[in-house]
Amino acid sequence: MIGARRKINIIKLKKRAGLTRGIIILLVLINIVLGLGLYGAFQIKPIKEQARTLKEDVKVVASYIAQKDMDAAQAASEKMKADNAALRDAVTTPYWKVIAKFPVVGPQLKSAIKLTEILDVADDSIIVPMIALLRQYPTDNVLVDGSLNGEAITAYVGYIDSVMPVMNDLSAQMKDVNVSMVDSDGKIGTFIEAFIMATDVLNEASGRVLTPLSEQLQKYPTDSIKTETGFNNEALRSYLMFIDNMFPEVQYVTEYIDTKDFSRVDPNGKIKEYTGEISTLVGFLSNASNKVIRPLIDQLEECPLDNIKADDGFNVVVINEYLTFIEGVMPGFKEVSQEMQDLELAHMDANGKITEYKEKLDRIITIYDEGEEYLPLIHTILGDGSDKFYLVAAQNSAEIRASGGFPGSIGSLSIKDGIMTIGDFSSVYKNYYYGFPEGSNVTAQERELFSGMPFPWDADFCPDFERVGKIWALGYEARKKVHVDGVISMTPAIIQELLKFLGDIELSDGTVLTGENATSFLQHEVYVKYQNEYSPDNEDNDFVDDLFAETAKKTMSILVSEFKVGYMPEFLNVLHNGIEDRIIMFWFEDEESQEVARRTGSSGGLNRDKDNPAAGVYFNLVNACKMGWYIDLLVECGDAVKNADGSCTYDVTVTVSNIITYAEAAAVSGYITTSGYVNGIVYFFAPAGGTVSDFSSTGWNDVAIKNYSDLDLGYLNCILNPGNTITVTYKVTTAPGVDTPLTFSVTPTLTDYRD
Repeated sequence: MIGARRKINIIKLKKRAGLTRGIIILLVLINIVLGLGLYGAFQIKPIKEQARTLKEDVKVVASYIAQKDMDAAQAASEKMKADNAALRDAVTTPYWKVIAKFPVVGPQLKSAIKLTEILDVADDSIIVPMIALLRQYPTDNVLVDGSLNGEAITAYVGYIDSVMPVMNDLSAQMKDVNVSMVDSDGKIGTFIEAFIMATDVLNEASGRVLTPLSEQLQKYPTDSIKTETGFNNEALRSYLMFIDNMFPEVQYVTEYIDTKDFSRVDPNGKIKEYTGEISTLVGFLSNASNKVIRPLIDQLEECPLDNIKADDGFNVVVINEYLTFIEGVMPGFKEVSQEMQDLELAHMDANGKITEYKEKLDRIITIYDEGEEYLPLIHTILGDGSDKFYLVAAQNSAEIRASGGFPGSIGSLSIKDGIMTIGDFSSVYKNYYYGFPEGSNVTAQERELFSGMPFPWDADFCPDFERVGKIWALGYEARKKVHVDGVISMTPAIIQELLKFLGDIELSDGTVLTGENATSFLQHEVYVKYQNEYSPDNEDNDFVDDLFAETAKKTMSILVSEFKVGYMPEFLNVLHNGIEDRIIMFWFEDEESQEVARRTGSSGGLNRDKDNPAAGVYFNLVNACKMGWYIDLLVECGDAVKNADGSCTYDVTVTVSNIITYAEAAAVSGYITTSGYVNGIVYFFAPAGGTVSDFSSTGWNDVAIKNYSDLDLGYLNCILNPGNTITVTYKVTTAPGVDTPLTFSVTPTLTDYRD
C-alpha cells in the first residue's frame, strides 16, 4: 500500500512539475510576446512618422506641379523617392520579417511593402515623365494666340497613352492594399481610392476622347490647316467634324464622372462642380455647333475655303458665296454670344480664357454690325464675276487736298474671268496726260474755287469725289486706252490699318512698315530722309515715288497671300473707319452701283440727302510742299436750335492750325516746308437744302459766300505762318422740316498719326 501511495505521489509530483514547466513556458512566451509587442510599439512609431512624411511628399510634388514649378517638383520627387526607399527599408528589417509571419500584421506589412513598390513605379513611370512633359510643354503652351498647339497636345496625348497601362496595373494592385497599421488617419487609403477612380475616368476619357484626338492630330497636325498658298480644306473640315463629333463623347465622360462617389477624396465637392461646369459648357458648345460649326462644315463641303485664292488673286464667285454665308451665320453667332452671357463657369474660366473668347466673339459681332451696311458695297465691287477694271489711287495727305491728297501713285484692281487681281502701282505722271481729257468739262467756277485745277491729277482740289473720280477715270482711259469701271481712293492711313492685322512689310531701302509707323513714314519721314535736298533732277524724287508704289504693291500682295476668312471682320472694320474718315472713297461709272456708294456713305460726294444733313468742311493746301503733316483741322458743333420752319440751326467753330515751329521749318528743306508757311483754302459747305451764314474769322480775309452744285458754301483764303491758328465761327441751318442730327464731312488730316 505504502509503495502504491508513493507511486501515486510521484506521479502527482511529475504532473505538477509538468504544469509548472508549462506555466513557465507560457509565461516566457507571454514575456516574449509582450517584449516583442513593446518593441513593436516602439518600432511602429518611426514607421508611422516615415509614412506621414511620405504622404506629405506626395502632396508637395502635386503642389509644385500645380504651381508649374517643375524644378521644385523634380527635387520634391527625388526626396519622395528617397523617403519611400527609407520606409521600405524600415519595414523589411529582421524584426518586421518575423512579425510579418503573424496572420493579422503580416498582410499589412506586405501591403506596406507593396505600396512602396507601387509608389516607386508611379514615380518612375508617371510622375517623372509628367514633370519632363510639363517642363517641355507647359500647360500655358497648349493655347498659342487662341489656337491649339498641336505639338503640345500630341505630346500630352502620347503621355497619357503611355501611362494608362501602368495606371491600370497599379490600380489593380492597389485594390488589395491594406495599410491601416501606418495609416491611422486614412490619408493613404484616400490617395489609393482617388488613384483608382482617376484611372477609371481616364480609361473612359482615353477611349472616347484622347485616343480619337491623338488619331486626329496624327492624321492632320494642326499646322496642316494653313498652307503656304491658302488653306487645307480637307484638314479644316476634318477638324470641324471632329469637334462636332466630340461633344457627345465629352458629355458621356462627364456623366460617367458624375456616377462616381468622390465624397471621401473631395469632401468639398469641387470635382462635382468642375464636371457640372464641363457638362454645361459642352451642352452650350453642342448647341453652338448646330448654329455655326455644322453650317460651316456644309459650306466647306460645297465650296472649299482654299478656292478663294486663285494664283495671285481671288475667286470672286467664291468670295461672294462666303460673304453670303457670313451674312447667314451671323444671327447664329449673336445667339451664341447671348447664351454665353448666362454661362456660370467659375472653375472652367479661372484663367479667363472663356471670357476672352466671349470678348473676341463680341468684338467680331460688333465689327460685323458696324460693317454690315457696307456688304452691299463689297458685293457691288465684286459684281457677279464679270470683267471689271478699277483704278486705285493712293492719295498723299502730306499734300492735303479737299478730296484727300495728291494722287502720287496709281494702281489697279481688275476682275477677269471671275478672278480679281491687284495690279502694279506707278507714278501718277505715267498714267495721265497733262491736259484734261474730253468729257471732263471743268468749269470756270471750279477753276476759281478749287485752286485752278490745272491738271487731271489736281481734280481732287474739288471736295466732291464723285466729280474727281469721273475725271480721273477719263484721264486714265485717254492715256492707257483701258475702260475704267470705277475708282477707289485711299490714303496711306489705310495701309497702316491693314498692316495692324496683316503683318509688317519691308521696303527695298530696309524700312519696316508696321501697323504703328506706316503713316508717319510715308507722310513725313520719307521726305526728310530722301528729299531734304531737292532739285528738279534729283533722282530721289523718283525713288520716293517708287517707295510709295512699292508700299502699295507689297501691302496688296500680303493682303492676297495672308488672306483669311477670319479677317473679314477686320476688313469690314477698316472699311467702316475708312469711309467714316473719308480716307477711302468709291466712284462707279454705273449709276446703280454709284447709288450703293451713296447709300453707304462711301462715295465721297457732297451732301444730297436733305433728310440726313451733312455739312462739309474741306481744306486745300495750295503751295507745293509736304506741310499736310503739320496741319490740324478741328470742327466743333453746338446743340441744335429748332426754327419755326422745322429746320435746325447749329453754331459751328472751325479751327485751322499750322503747328510747325520756325526751328523745325529751318531744319529741313524748303521743298518740304516752303519755309514753314501754309497757303490754304478752307471750304464750309451747307447740307442739302440748308444754308451757312454769320461767318466770323480771325484771319486776314473775310469768308466769301458762294454756291456750287446747288449747295451754299463759304470759302476762306488763308496764310498760316509757323504756330499760327485761324478760327472761323458760323451757323449751319438744315433744310426746313429736317431735325435729323447734323453730321460733318471733313478732309482727313494727319493729326492722329503725329504722336
